[in-house]
Amino acid sequence: MKMTMLELGRGLAELDAFLTVWGKATNTIDDTFVWGNNSPFVDAYIRLMSLSADDTEEWISWYIWENDFGRHALKAGHGDEMHQIRAVSDLWRLIEASRSAQ
Repeated sequence: MKMTMLELGRGLAELDAFLTVWGKATNTIDDTFVWGNNSPFVDAYIRLMSLSADDTEEWISWYIWENDFGRHALKAGHGDEMHQIRAVSDLWRLIEASRSAQ
């Protein structure tokens, strides 16, 4: 069963909060391992969300790392259909459009 847009939104909000806390925390563990781009934990969490949402083009990863959870409002799409991606609903439409384009 594919995850819903609401479930994706909750998962992204939890990850955003986690990365924010760890990004501000001072700790003795290597930050890259704990919360950076190379973190096995964070990478596995993102992969799980992508698999659950049937996100074959890795838009969720793009939304997190390049679009900073929608804060940059970057444009994405297919062909001439480019739209600003600001919210989970925008991301969800992008993922669904990607599935339809395949």
